Parts: sequence; structure tokens; C-alpha cells
Amino acid sequence: MKAVLFSDFSKDFSNIKIQQIQKPVPAEGQVLVKVNVAAINPIDSMLFQGGLKGVWYLPLPFCPGYDLAGVVETLGAGVNNFAVGERVFCVNWGSGNHGKEGTPIGGAFAEYCLIPAKKLSKTPAGLSDEMAAAVCLAGTTAYQCLFEAAKLASGQRILILGGAGAVGCLAIQLAKAAGAYVITTCSERSRDFVEGLRPDMIIDYEKDKWEMVLSNHPVDCIFDTVGDTKAWERGQSLVKSAGSFLSIVSGDVGYNPSGHPPLRFASYFCFSNSPAVQDDLAGRLVAGTLKLPIQQVFPFTNKGVVGLFEIADSKRNIGKNLLRISGN
Repeated sequence: MKAVLFSDFSKDFSNIKIQQIQKPVPAEGQVLVKVNVAAINPIDSMLFQGGLKGVWYLPLPFCPGYDLAGVVETLGAGVNNFAVGERVFCVNWGSGNHGKEGTPIGGAFAEYCLIPAKKLSKTPAGLSDEMAAAVCLAGTTAYQCLFEAAKLASGQRILILGGAGAVGCLAIQLAKAAGAYVITTCSERSRDFVEGLRPDMIIDYEKDKWEMVLSNHPVDCIFDTVGDTKAWERGQSLVKSAGSFLSIVSGDVGYNPSGHPPLRFASYFCFSNSPAVQDDLAGRLVAGTLKLPIQQVFPFTNKGVVGLFEIADSKRNIGKNLLRISGN
């Protein structure tokens, strides 16, 4: 089968190549999925460039890609809740990290991907492979940050830093659906898109400092989706007592959720794979209560893969970029 592999770290995406490798066979509890669509996330380019070298488990050669949608090709022993030919989707991730438990991990940028059955969701009727692949990592991150870590409730005020990115735009919609008052940041370039998500307030970060705009208007939660410069230093005084500060990019706030009293939760946050959350997000997409724009779909060629990584690394994305591997 064909798969994207890298055996060393590099800043030059032209080094990414599609290679021929042996098609894997599922072990007990695993499923081999024929991948139709995969989605790229910031973590993919970060790993390739060596940004987490020596920090996260990363066996080389490594096939990147975590979000995927496709069909069941082969079932391992003991898997009886899926059928060959059934449409499935998931983020092939760990628990609270990219890490080792529940291996294999990643591997979505390939014609076939080996996945523990416990990570898979069934793709509902009415949901395209493109949307199923696009929503997993970003949507699970947004959902768990808002409702499992921050415990966001109706009537609370939340500041979401970076409303135009995939996590940010999904967080805006999820928070609004929960009845929160949503403030977000974006640039003039993406303002029209962010306005369409209907936040209650938008701050142009190129013109105004959000901590100054909100200096007399404290919030229950700050959710940093972009690694805004000194966000923890600038924002901690804005958060109400027993409130929350979460970043999915910067570790400036630390890694101990209870380490900054009187805040209830203040920490870097990394999501965990959750089929239940995947199913929830899929249901919202089918119902039309959640939307996620697709920016571009790239072909499964060397040129297409390089283009996918380059656009993801540009940090000027609105929504998601996808890799079409097979299917229509």
C-alpha cells in the first residue's frame, strides 16, 4: 500500500514522500480501515519539524495524520461491533496525549490505517467523509475543553482566542449552543467568517488588546486556541474566581489544573480520543447545528501532500484542509 512516511525531522516539507509499505494485518481488537479522506492538523507539521522530538512517543519511520474517514477493510479477532464495508471515522490519538497507549497511533495519511476498534465511530447517514474526517481532532478538543475541563454553563462568559481556526470556530458554536456569552478574537481578514458564527462580541487583535477591552468585564473562561503571545500573563486577572484558563498551544500556564487558585482549572490541555464525543459532533453536523468549512482538498500525490503541509503551516487557515486518498 501507499503511505506518507518520514524517518527524520525537517523544516522542508519537500522531503515528505509517499512510499510503498506492507499492508498491515489487524491484531486482536484492531480494525484495518481503508482511508477515503484524512485531515491535517497543526500537530502534524509540528511533529515533522521536530517540535516535540524527545517529548512525545514517535516511532520512526512515522506515518502522520490522525483524523480519517473510510470503510472497514478487515476486522481483528474479538471485534464484533463493526462490519466489513461499514463507514467509519475517528481521530487515531491517545488519552491526554499523542502518546503510546492504545497503539498504533496516527497513520491516517495512507491507503489503509490500523486502528484500535475502541477508537472508532460509525459514520451516520447524511455525513460526508470530508466532514467526518475534518471534525474529529478539532471538535473533540473544543468539546472537552469547554465542557469537561472548563465546565462551561449557560449564562457564563467565555473568551475564545482565535475564532477563525478549526478549534476556535467549533468552540464558538458549541459555547453558543450551550447558552454562553461568547467573545472571540480574529483579524480583519477573517472577520466576515467569524461574524457568521454569531459570537456576541468580536475583538480585532490587530487593532486592540483584548485584555484592555475586557479590563472591566471579567469572564468565566479564557480558551486560548492559538498560543496568543503571553496570553496567560495578560489574561489571568480577567478570569473570575473559580473560573478557567486553558491553552491547547502554550505551556506558559503550566500543566497542573489546580495549580493557580482561586481558579478552578488553569492548565495546558490535551484532548483524549472519545467515540462518544465523535458521535455527538457527527450528530450536530448532520442536524446542521454545527458547521465546519473545508478550505481545500488535496490529492494523494507527492505534490498534493507537500501542498497540504505547506498550507497547514501557513497559519492563515479558515476551517480545515483535507487529503483525498480514495473514493469519490
